[in-house]
Amino acid sequence: HSLEIRVPLVDVELTRTVSALRQAGQLCTKRDMAITPRVPLPKDMLERPKTGFTIPVREWLLRENQESENGNHHSAVRGLRSWAREVYARFVPECERAGVLQRPAKPGPVSAARAQSKRRQRILVFRIGQLGDTVVALPSLWVVRKEFPDAEITLLCDRQVNKNYVFAADLFKGSSLLDAFESYPFFSSGGQRLLRPLTMVPAMLRLRAKKFDALVYLAPSARTQKQIDRDSQFFKALGIHRHIGMCEIGGGAPRLSSGQAGVMAHEADLLLARLAASGIPIPPPQSGCMNLEIGQPEREQVTRWLADLPGAGSRRWLGVGPGSKMPAKHWPSERYAEVVRHLIDEFNVWPVVFGGPEDRVEGEQLLARWGRGHNAAGSLGVRAAAAALSRCALYLGNDTGTMHLAAAMGVKCVAIFSSRDVPGRWNPYGQGHAVLRSQIECEGCGLVECLDRKNECLKRISAAEVIAKCESFLRGENKERVSTQPASL
Repeated sequence: HSLEIRVPLVDVELTRTVSALRQAGQLCTKRDMAITPRVPLPKDMLERPKTGFTIPVREWLLRENQESENGNHHSAVRGLRSWAREVYARFVPECERAGVLQRPAKPGPVSAARAQSKRRQRILVFRIGQLGDTVVALPSLWVVRKEFPDAEITLLCDRQVNKNYVFAADLFKGSSLLDAFESYPFFSSGGQRLLRPLTMVPAMLRLRAKKFDALVYLAPSARTQKQIDRDSQFFKALGIHRHIGMCEIGGGAPRLSSGQAGVMAHEADLLLARLAASGIPIPPPQSGCMNLEIGQPEREQVTRWLADLPGAGSRRWLGVGPGSKMPAKHWPSERYAEVVRHLIDEFNVWPVVFGGPEDRVEGEQLLARWGRGHNAAGSLGVRAAAAALSRCALYLGNDTGTMHLAAAMGVKCVAIFSSRDVPGRWNPYGQGHAVLRSQIECEGCGLVECLDRKNECLKRISAAEVIAKCESFLRGENKERVSTQPASL
């Protein structure tokens, strides 16, 4: 069949080296690999022309028959068909007798139909982004689970190459919400997501083989019509022709208004509205289910983490998220130092810094200035971090995935927002949070890093304003926690 068979190159160190070179844009040729050994290959081997190869089945059969009892061989015993008979005669009956192999029953029309009826419906959910993007999709994911209670639901998301960002599978590990996860790699440059077509091929083959019955399209609500059309063709190429949530979207910006002048509806509610447009019942705005199903295993992880740290006694925890992957979202660290120092003196709170490994150094510097607290940044997995956040009386931080995680756990948030994005769309979900954001003539810039104005929009938010918001919560003016489980679910 013109198939060329090679010894697989499965050495771990070789794979790591070649993968790193490919990501750097350097392709390894056969010649490169041939000159790699420490002991050089002979020159005549490196320069010889390409040759074919054969498997000497006929010679094997002839030799085997010559060594048989009668010493004769027959002209009929040759070729691959005879080789197959020889293998079957020697191997298959012994395995059948030992019970290792069983002949499968040939299904008739009735049994085939019955098997098809028993197959679980397979739903593919498409949602890209990092921790915050995944958390705000929670209300829609719970609606999908309610709509397809017995289906096998797979989440397809992107995974940034060479980054240790939280992956969706880590967030939902142990949850009954999703059954499986698929991802494809992307590269980031200047805040833009770059896809390399060849890197998509393995994921495409896996997805097509699963034969999904429907797609739930939870791509960002700012998707352009060109991007939507491209995605539609992509999923049709995977054999998925029923698309849910792909209507009422487009134009490059969210369409729904929250009812407040100049403020967009929340991204979580925009996703729900698209499901509603496809005929799926949804909860009212700002009341979707944010339940991560955090339980005893995660709480025990927090207990083990605390066992090695100085005790905080029964003090009130203040969750603090001073970091951000985007410099344009980073409120000055010295203002966090000032605000939390005041709250320690006034309310005797115990600050706990949350975030990723990249936030750990800043957390240590702040804790040294405060003289107390814990640094959970990079120390806890995302679900254990959620369990730790649930212990906080209040969360104070930048617009990050950790902020969304705190809101999902029902913790009141004092959130400090830059003006790079539309107001309202990425606020902490639910009622009762406080968002501080300044108006500026360049708002909506979408910058990852503000080089010209040096985060002026954030610097306009004073430490005094933030202290006032935190004090109102810590004095008990809003004692009730944010609901994460609506009555409808």
